[in-house]
Amino acid sequence: MITTVAIVSLGCPKNTADSDMLAGLLSNAGFDLVALPEQADAVIVNTCGFIRPACEESLDTIMELASLKREGRLKRLLVCGCLSERYGEELRRELPEADRLFGVAEKDCHSILSELMNARDVRVTPSPRRIPAGPYAYVKISEGCDRSCSFCTIPWIRGGYRSRPQAEIEAEVELLVGHGIKEMVLVGQDTGAWGEDTGGVSRLPALLESLASRFDAWFRLMYLQPDRVGEDLIDTIAAHANVCDYFDIPFQHASEQVLRRMGRWGSEEEFLGLISGIRSALPQAAIRTSLIVGFPGETERDFEVLAGFVRRARFDYAGLFLFSPEEGTLAAKLDGGVQESVALERHRMLGDLADDIGWDRLRRRKGARLDVLVEGISDEEGGASRGRSQYQAPEVDGECLIRNLRARVGEVVGVSVTGTDDYDMICERA
Repeated sequence: MITTVAIVSLGCPKNTADSDMLAGLLSNAGFDLVALPEQADAVIVNTCGFIRPACEESLDTIMELASLKREGRLKRLLVCGCLSERYGEELRRELPEADRLFGVAEKDCHSILSELMNARDVRVTPSPRRIPAGPYAYVKISEGCDRSCSFCTIPWIRGGYRSRPQAEIEAEVELLVGHGIKEMVLVGQDTGAWGEDTGGVSRLPALLESLASRFDAWFRLMYLQPDRVGEDLIDTIAAHANVCDYFDIPFQHASEQVLRRMGRWGSEEEFLGLISGIRSALPQAAIRTSLIVGFPGETERDFEVLAGFVRRARFDYAGLFLFSPEEGTLAAKLDGGVQESVALERHRMLGDLADDIGWDRLRRRKGARLDVLVEGISDEEGGASRGRSQYQAPEVDGECLIRNLRARVGEVVGVSVTGTDDYDMICERA
């Protein structure tokens, strides 16, 4: 009999949100959720299959857990998520260690529950999600994507764009606030498109207005495509102190030739105009981006355009990725592949440039007064509290180290920035 279950969640915050909803469903059905696979009767691996390194990490994790099953310490090993949605048939042949494979957890959660309960037909009332241990939570506002980026597998893994109903989003936020969660990180494949599938135009500003006005919590937007960041959204963010002055915008490249081969909109000048508009309205806003280096057909001139764009844009944070030719995508069939050694050198050069700029922008915050959401105690700073400001997203950016302060997790404290260490800010209580 299965009584204890562990969920191993890999990949992006959207997967984390799926895992939290699945955990709530399982808990509601009477299962005990445990943190470690070694403590569980059954383990569910929620995989990532977006790019090759993520696939490899998912496979390695499954194989490690399979050893527990061979040793008799695990009764059931279930696999779900993007990897199994993408390569289901192959994995069924190649991974006999897995008892069952499912698609993405968002749509197959009841089938997973049925498997664990050894029943063929289970109908469970929608249940609360798992409450995170820390002071922030990922809240999914949409699923799928309608874009046709030539390098991306998401549309055929997760399907077309579907906005989550506002009532569901607000009910989840209300639940989280009631349990003391202080920051809601709103995620989806294309958050700026929220509402377009039901109303014809983006209604994200209205959703954000409602959430910020109703709830005493921070709200942070992630995964904003550049063509969905308009003046109305910027104005809404500027109007509310509890909406983080933070823009996560994956520009991917700046050369028009490369962008068109990617199946994407925009140009360097259009992107710089958008960034200028954001900083005119919100001078202290942090801007994060994602960029792909070594895309097929990327010439030395294209790379110079990209590097020049990074210099002029002066991003606070930049996630850099080497192009990965994913099976089934148009980009995998494009000619003009960039030699691996060249792509690696471009990646190194751009990374050094982006770090220099990001560190410089952070140093310019020295002397500023910030509100920091406390997340715990830092070992590195002799017991100092650690947390994040509104300019730092969880898991991907730096943090604030607050000396001579032991604050409660979830407390928001005012601090002064006294120094920096790479992407971390050193602070004292204001």
